[in-house]
Amino acid sequence: MQRDHWKLLVTYWNNERIKELSTKNIANRAKKEMVQLTGKKSYAHISAVIKTNMDELAKTLPEGSTDKPGLDDVFSKVMGNNKYGATDMYGLGVQASDLWGKLPSRNVVCMENIRLKSENKELTEENVHLKEQLVGDEVFLHNILNPSEKVGRGWLRTLNPTEIIGGVEIGDYWCVVHLQHVLKKGADVVRPFDLIKKVEDATGVTIAWPSTFISAVPLN
Repeated sequence: MQRDHWKLLVTYWNNERIKELSTKNIANRAKKEMVQLTGKKSYAHISAVIKTNMDELAKTLPEGSTDKPGLDDVFSKVMGNNKYGATDMYGLGVQASDLWGKLPSRNVVCMENIRLKSENKELTEENVHLKEQLVGDEVFLHNILNPSEKVGRGWLRTLNPTEIIGGVEIGDYWCVVHLQHVLKKGADVVRPFDLIKKVEDATGVTIAWPSTFISAVPLN
């Protein structure tokens, strides 16, 4: 601080009117029981805005439905997740995380997502390894939207990702099957090409199928 600025500041502090104002402010501060955390907006203003938003959102609910308490209720959508250092209250001291459990941070969710992707990749690779043992055997083709439904039956030719079907490589986690029998007419071919759209179009044709959606035909 420059010397002349310091002199002005000391003069300001020694001013009797300023001293009196400082004393009053100290006394008023001591009377304050709650800390203002909403900046220039008063609690009353914030409350009115929240109520308006809740009323508007409630109007969008389907007619005759109720706003069932939960993570997707009107309150949660308007108030959002709990924030560090602040609590959005439900009545006398109950916060959202008390009712629905602690919500994980973005970093925790990201790390969990990475872990699950890694586990999924390992399981997929293990599944492909097991399916490689079926090459040359007869297999069922399963509906990818309803895996319990068998849509065709044929011979597993290869799981080589560079194999060309319909002019393109099949890629990882796909296999090549020579379809012999249709078990569900009208079922879509997962990767259609040319005039091959339905499984009945592919009878006697070699097609690509996701390797996770085939299973071995039991031996008689």
